[in-house]
Amino acid sequence: MAFFTLASANAQGFYAGVESSRLFKRYDLSPNWDVEAFVSYSRPLFLRVGFEAQAGLYTQYFDSPAGSEVYCDPALGYPKVTDSHAITFGGNLGLFVTLKIAGPISLFTGPSFDCDFVQRVRYKINGKRYSDNDFANHRAMLQWRLGAIADIWKLRLKLSWDYDVTRRLDFCSERQSAITLSVAYNI
Repeated sequence: MAFFTLASANAQGFYAGVESSRLFKRYDLSPNWDVEAFVSYSRPLFLRVGFEAQAGLYTQYFDSPAGSEVYCDPALGYPKVTDSHAITFGGNLGLFVTLKIAGPISLFTGPSFDCDFVQRVRYKINGKRYSDNDFANHRAMLQWRLGAIADIWKLRLKLSWDYDVTRRLDFCSERQSAITLSVAYNI
């Protein structure tokens, strides 16, 4: 039956979908999670090689390590900071090279550029809630993605590993890595 056939070897066209990431490496302000709505265009170039361009809007939630509180030196008059977390909203552009492996399965890799439009940090000082903008040194980041695609019917499922090429914070040399799962519909 036609309903149970997989996508053709040349799955191309426009897709709309959502993706979510979970980070592995954490530093003081690394996202616990990331959710994005995106549109993409996929097209074969030659033989089994193709490309995919993706644009989306995302939000990230950053949290202090579980149960952490920052106690500054009371002799200097610094307060106790608790319940620190941050939220971003931004845009994403990605350009990926794809390689059709077999049937509906492809591999992909390429750069992904993120830019935070809004950065908001919230915290409590001695029990009183405060809010500030611009918690990170860099609003823009470059990531590299490597993953797999499965085209089934009109759905595109992607699983990828993302690694930061650039740093978010000047004072921290650690880079984030994440696993991302996305689901898109061929429109």
